[in-house]
Amino acid sequence: MTTREEWAERIQAFTGRPVRWAPADQLWGDYDGRNNTIEIFNVDGPEQRELYHRLRSLREDLESKLGALIVIFHTRKESQRLYSDFITRQWVAEAEAAKRITPQLASGPRLATDVEQTEFPPRREEAA
Repeated sequence: MTTREEWAERIQAFTGRPVRWAPADQLWGDYDGRNNTIEIFNVDGPEQRELYHRLRSLREDLESKLGALIVIFHTRKESQRLYSDFITRQWVAEAEAAKRITPQLASGPRLATDVEQTEFPPRREEAA
């Protein structure tokens, strides 16, 4: 079974944007999907409709398991103005994850397409 956090990670990987489940204390009112409100950051107006439509396949799967889903998009300007702490933490977490993965990738088996080059060919002006 996929947890809420795993869903957020999937949506973040799918969109390439910072994503989180909206904290209950920051939501107003009572509506269907209130417990399943997800925020997607750094999405300006023209991108929102396209991204919303691209999310349809994930959304149908998620709603079949968790119920109604509400998506809140935040523009880049508002993401930085109101949520800069969260955005910064996300970037730091991604950088830390990349540091953990990079040594594993470097020590992995060599691929047939890997090229080893110890010397560079001479520049054109040096060759002449």
